[in-house]
Amino acid sequence: MSSTTTNAFRAGQRARATNLARAAVERDGLPVSPPQARLARPKHRRPASLVCAWCATSFEVNTVGRIPTWCSATCRHRAWEQSRAAASGRSAIQLVERIVEVDRPMPVGEKTPAAPPNGAGWIAMLAELVRQLDTGRVYRRDLDAIARASIALNDALRRRLISRRH
Repeated sequence: MSSTTTNAFRAGQRARATNLARAAVERDGLPVSPPQARLARPKHRRPASLVCAWCATSFEVNTVGRIPTWCSATCRHRAWEQSRAAASGRSAIQLVERIVEVDRPMPVGEKTPAAPPNGAGWIAMLAELVRQLDTGRVYRRDLDAIARASIALNDALRRRLISRRH
């Protein structure tokens, strides 16, 4: 950059400052020197707090830097997603709330207790137990408990058959 360009730039700055001073004198009627003319411009006060454009919560504004529009990066990202969806012609995701009534609270992962089978249902269940025992799908650690339960089942069947004959 040559010195003539720099000198011309500075001369333009001085002329603008002088014009500001003249405008201030005409406006206020008070003489103002060029350096003070720059200070005489109305200053906009920086707000102490703003409301987020996305979540509508109040947040404090830093004393320096750009004045933010959103309270956090999360809100800024959600607003960007919304504007991008609107620009592409897709509708934005809407949250729909509905009340779901539950008879009794049930911990997550717990299965709903099934009603015990009756009559022919027991035959299918016992046949499935036989199939799982034959194919080795039952753990060894459970075999003793199953054996005790089957002995109790056989005793109950025997008692029932005897009482039926009498």
